Amino acid sequence: METQVNIPSLDFSTLGTTFRVLKHELTESEDKEAIQKAIEDVRQLLQKLAVELKEKSIDSLPLDTLFGVLSTLLAEAGPPRFETSDKPEHQEICSGMQALRSEVVQVFKIYFAREEFRDIHPFVEAEVMPLLEEAITRQMPFRVIQMGKVADTLFKFTDRITNSKLQGLLEQIYTMKYPRFGTSGVRGRWKIDFDELKAKRVTQAICDYIKEKSRFPSNTLVVGYDSRLYADRVAHWVTEVCLANGFTVHLANRDTPTPVLIYWGAEKLGSQNIAGIIICTASHNPVEWHGIKYCKPNGASAPTSVTDWIGSRANLLQLLKKTFDPVDLDEAQETGQVIPFDAIEDYCNWILSEEKGLNKQAIRDFFGDKRVIVDEMHSASRSYLNRILGELGIEHRLIHGKIDRKLGNLDYASPEPPFIQDCIEAVKRENATLGLAVDTDSDRYGVVDGGGVFFKPNQILPMLTDYLVRIKGYKGKIVRTQSTSRAMDEVAKNLAATGRIVKPGPTELPNYARSASYQTRVGKKEDLAGLPLHVVAVGIKYIAEVMEPDRNNFIIGGEESSGLTTWGHILDKDGIWACMLIMEMMAVQRKSIQELWKDFTKRYGEFHSDRVDVDATDKAKEKFIDFYLDSYENLTPEQLDQKRIAGLKVVYLGGVRYDNVEIILEDEKTRERSYLILRASGTEPLNRVYTESPSEEKRQEIEKEALQKLEEFSAEVLEKVRSFWELVDTLTVTEPSQRLADLAIEVIKNLGQKTYEDNILNNVIRELERRQADKVRFLVEKRNKKVVEKWLKLLKARSGLGPHADDPIRSSRPVTNMIGEAPIIP
Repeated sequence: METQVNIPSLDFSTLGTTFRVLKHELTESEDKEAIQKAIEDVRQLLQKLAVELKEKSIDSLPLDTLFGVLSTLLAEAGPPRFETSDKPEHQEICSGMQALRSEVVQVFKIYFAREEFRDIHPFVEAEVMPLLEEAITRQMPFRVIQMGKVADTLFKFTDRITNSKLQGLLEQIYTMKYPRFGTSGVRGRWKIDFDELKAKRVTQAICDYIKEKSRFPSNTLVVGYDSRLYADRVAHWVTEVCLANGFTVHLANRDTPTPVLIYWGAEKLGSQNIAGIIICTASHNPVEWHGIKYCKPNGASAPTSVTDWIGSRANLLQLLKKTFDPVDLDEAQETGQVIPFDAIEDYCNWILSEEKGLNKQAIRDFFGDKRVIVDEMHSASRSYLNRILGELGIEHRLIHGKIDRKLGNLDYASPEPPFIQDCIEAVKRENATLGLAVDTDSDRYGVVDGGGVFFKPNQILPMLTDYLVRIKGYKGKIVRTQSTSRAMDEVAKNLAATGRIVKPGPTELPNYARSASYQTRVGKKEDLAGLPLHVVAVGIKYIAEVMEPDRNNFIIGGEESSGLTTWGHILDKDGIWACMLIMEMMAVQRKSIQELWKDFTKRYGEFHSDRVDVDATDKAKEKFIDFYLDSYENLTPEQLDQKRIAGLKVVYLGGVRYDNVEIILEDEKTRERSYLILRASGTEPLNRVYTESPSEEKRQEIEKEALQKLEEFSAEVLEKVRSFWELVDTLTVTEPSQRLADLAIEVIKNLGQKTYEDNILNNVIRELERRQADKVRFLVEKRNKKVVEKWLKLLKARSGLGPHADDPIRSSRPVTNMIGEAPIIP
């Protein structure tokens, strides 16, 4: 990059303020000339930074702030409103922004070439620079993800070096990690990328949004938290910031389910009387994770346009090193600025009210002589289902019903296998008719039928849809997410003659397919139109967007990940309400879940669906998605006919690069259709593989072929490993197999030949053991510890350090034998 001569030195004491003005013009202006001027001004800033980075002596620059400035430019130079537009003037702006991002990467090279980073220069060159260069051509949501990966990678380097000064610098740089919002808020690991300052800055950004951008007349907020360790502390931090911004806060006085907090704000207080709801939760994530979710006054999760704004503002507050003065909550309570509440009585009464229309008598009659197991999973809904069932006089037994901030014997409070195994065992052992479970913040549900049979949401949702329309007479829209079973479509199609279902317009596309980022490779977008129900992107907030305009014109909305809401209920998912609807569905028809499913398949046909979450590196994740988008592009009919999946013809293929692909497959003889959807997690090293088919055998074939393809890309990534640390990092996030284990040994041999060392295998084993035992500076997730455990078995067998495991390497449904309530942990 060219630099100007005789450029005056920058005033680093005001860099954050200067950058704030530049960034505002660059990313928020709508005037073309103003944007072009901002691009030139930023280019001048980059030129000055390049000079300073080259000439300033060691330890003389605020390298953490500079990292934040450069990261922000790389992430935000090119807002989605321009990148997703096809207007020529917007495309011209995007071209200038991309050129600017290229210059940012050049300055990053100068930045990391400084002496302060000398000990990690090889690591940066091999692992960081490729991430930065890849970000140049990506759209903003994926650039934000990419900058998060850069920060994570730098943080991992702290464990590879002994230079304490550099370790401290890298840790300080990590505090500038861009605060990315997902579909349900911002989340991070406690004391790693979520702490007091992070929480308060995000809250300040929410307050700024309400005051600067919203039209909500109220100055009242609702704040609550889930049952994880320190969640109450986070809620107090959030409340302090809200009070300092002049808001009155209704603060939950105990851990409270997310749906209950939304009920309290949107229904009890009334959406016209509040400015929003802030929930301190990371939902079903592990206990070491925390998060903050912002909902609008009507209870719907903030849309992407709002969370993008909040994330950008929170990032700017980091650059400005925003700090906060303490606020006395006791004093605020005395003056009425903090109003404590416990919503359990009001919420439970609401669920059982005539307004909700729950058929209480049918539930009493059917379950009166039966037993129900309630697995509260140490969640925030402790005593909620207990109270509701008690009011109905239903015999039930609680498990995991006491507060345990560390979840006792549960790895996750997620109501699905393998974590729901204790509930399954309890149902079998006690001959119960039904088992019900909820997650940490109780917005998800889990269902176990008599005999210990777990039923997936992709079975429960179609049955509930059928029940609500055919038997209960609900009228309105039916909504499902992209990855949810097409069995819901079949219900909507077959019951259309009732006149109760409001279909999309004949040319209306699913919301995700309207995006400019969504590309078709086989078929055309119009093939997705004409569906009998509404289909949206993955996330309950997209269901709420369909529900919001007319809440009385709505039947049910559901997603494969155990979330649902219905007519007359909140604009978010509710695991407690889901459990009660399932009981009513059984009671009114006086049948078990298994009997109801048998009836369903007789009426609508066979539907076999499943989801597999597979650990893989980011490179393998992206290659997996992009393979289908690239290899099916511009094929002739003859070429397409040869590229079958599990012997089925591909009749539709579309998706978003790096993110997701949906594939419709067809049996040419029967015309029956099967479905394959692939999604790369934006927050975890995971690929989610969804499959559905009328035949379980065919579904397994489709899944097997997809998993084999992902394994190929994991092998490709493993083959290209060129260093010890890259190998260990790759193994930590890669689901092992016999093939990959053999390949890992070959890579280790090649590394040994390259470095003339003969103990690399043992060193790899030792490093994996450190990660499993939490003896590293960064956190290894519980799920990745299980991956590490599998690798250790395989590698130890080859090193002579331990026996080879005879059990399958990929265990899809591990089980536990423990049952009962864990002790209270203060």
